[in-house]
Amino acid sequence: MSDQFIEGDEFDPEVAQRAEDAMYDTQIDSDTAVAAHLQRSKQAYSRVFVEGNASFLDVDFVMRDMAWFCKAYDPQWQSDPRLQDRFVARREVYQRIMEYTRLDHGTLMKRYIETQN
Repeated sequence: MSDQFIEGDEFDPEVAQRAEDAMYDTQIDSDTAVAAHLQRSKQAYSRVFVEGNASFLDVDFVMRDMAWFCKAYDPQWQSDPRLQDRFVARREVYQRIMEYTRLDHGTLMKRYIETQN
């Protein structure tokens, strides 16, 4: 469904064609944006996890994408227990990555000791 509003008689062939053209253009723009995002994601993930030559921007992009995927900052309760467990597990993996990449050695030691008791 398009958010655009075309004025005129919807049964007029010219008006209908303009509406169809507008929807087509919107879809093309959306498809282009999706393709660009997928390409950027593939490049960033490859540089971080495969090539090992990631820039700060690549790492930031990957971590933001992972946060969105894991719903790290928007925990939601799911009525399906399997789905709920999946999101909990994703958040735990994301949290572990964040801890090992952001916390200093002393804080990591303290967390490790506290979780072993």
